[in-house]
Amino acid sequence: MRVALFAADDFSIQLCRYLAGEHMLACLVTQPDKPRGRGGKVSKLPVMIEAEKHNVPVFIPDTLKDENFKTEFKSIGADIPIIAAYGLFIPKWIRGWNPFPCINVHPSILPRWRGADPIRSAVMAGDTKTGVALHFTKKKIDTGDVIVTSDEYDIDANQTFDELKSALSEIAVTLASDFLNKLAPVNISDYKSSKGHSGENAIRELFNCTTQDDSIATYSQKLDKPMMWINWDKPSRDVHNLIRALSLRPGARTGNPQKPLKILRSEMVEESESAVPAMPGEITTASRDSLVVSCSDGLIRLVSLQPAGKRIMDAADFINGYRVKPGTNITNS
Repeated sequence: MRVALFAADDFSIQLCRYLAGEHMLACLVTQPDKPRGRGGKVSKLPVMIEAEKHNVPVFIPDTLKDENFKTEFKSIGADIPIIAAYGLFIPKWIRGWNPFPCINVHPSILPRWRGADPIRSAVMAGDTKTGVALHFTKKKIDTGDVIVTSDEYDIDANQTFDELKSALSEIAVTLASDFLNKLAPVNISDYKSSKGHSGENAIRELFNCTTQDDSIATYSQKLDKPMMWINWDKPSRDVHNLIRALSLRPGARTGNPQKPLKILRSEMVEESESAVPAMPGEITTASRDSLVVSCSDGLIRLVSLQPAGKRIMDAADFINGYRVKPGTNITNS
């Protein structure tokens, strides 16, 4: 089974490594290099570096409708295109590929969190469970019938976006591996008919495919700059979930817009630990390694912070370095 992997995000690295290691990766189709890091230096995407380690052909088309790309891609002779966090529209000639149609690896239990940022959306919403789904790729994003879904994954209350993405990427490898191993011995001629795509017919017979219920679908929002700022007037749970969802990058921000303080990790404070009621954003505790801030309905403990232009530091280093005191507002620290 030869797979053409369409991928551009770190979520896809483990899948790329697995397919290459099993000699199943026919090629990688990815996006152009992008500025990365504080200096904005243009560098190769990590998934591209992984593919090149295994001497796998890499395509970086500006558009999947480019005729030169079509010719080169078809010459590879892939059996199935698999999308895993690629980020661009997939045209019909790829969706209806032969012998097997295009499949998408989606890090949520569809139809919850359709769209480009399902992992972050799950964390921000405070979801307690998630998973990975394989589904047919259709014109309308993430609406194709689900082929198979992983077991539910329990999201820890303090798990960050990066940590959850890593866990789901491992699940994606297992799910894709099982799917491809079951598909590999299929004789496509056994599924030819006057109706439908032969490869799709085979997949539907091998797996218990299900149609998504559009009435309960939810959609992930694309992250924009206003969403990165902490509103301390919100409930503590919402603030905590925002911090988790933006960690480590780009980081939830507070303070001066020109020199923001990033909060990268936090914890909910139990009621028994609650201090005297304070205004939202007010520091209530700044002793030893405990930095506690008030929200509209309770408190959260700040565990990891990064002042503008500085290294990431724990609460103790931040307290000592910036001499923060109870009664001051975190936005002024």
